[in-house]
Amino acid sequence: MEVLDEIAAEALLPGTQIYSLRLLNAGGGYHIEVQLDDLNHPTGSVNLEQCEAFSRALVERLDAALDSGQTELPADLNAENYSLEVSSAGAERQLRLPGDLERFKVQPLKLQFELDGTVHTEIVQYQGKEDREGPEILFFRSYKTGGSRKKGKSKKEEKTFQLSIEQIRKAFLYLDV
Repeated sequence: MEVLDEIAAEALLPGTQIYSLRLLNAGGGYHIEVQLDDLNHPTGSVNLEQCEAFSRALVERLDAALDSGQTELPADLNAENYSLEVSSAGAERQLRLPGDLERFKVQPLKLQFELDGTVHTEIVQYQGKEDREGPEILFFRSYKTGGSRKKGKSKKEEKTFQLSIEQIRKAFLYLDV
């Protein structure tokens, strides 16, 4: 809903953006779900204070738009029949490709991709891309995850992957705890 997107964009704090926004029918009213992204945080996570400030600003702007009879909003939406949920997009969010690759270059990623007709899932780090004509080639290297390693067990060998964007099915930020 374009007008709701515009109202939400006006409520944003500096350095944040909307990751997703959904307006859902819910029990005779509406439920608005907003996920925020902090452009200055290493994993894009917003904090509770950012969520609260955005919520207050959005409610204020949305209620004003409803009071003014904003015609692009659902006719039965009013200040009394909607709920609002604001959260972080999450530290293990799905990436928007290819744009988020450069942004999260230093972070480990959980990458699902197709190679030789088989779907693989690997924990990797994005290394960059090759500038050339034709399909862009993206470079990834395996990421050694933490955790305990038993003595005598062979260490995981480092792999590199050269993939086109078409080979990538999904990519998520990966927290190595």
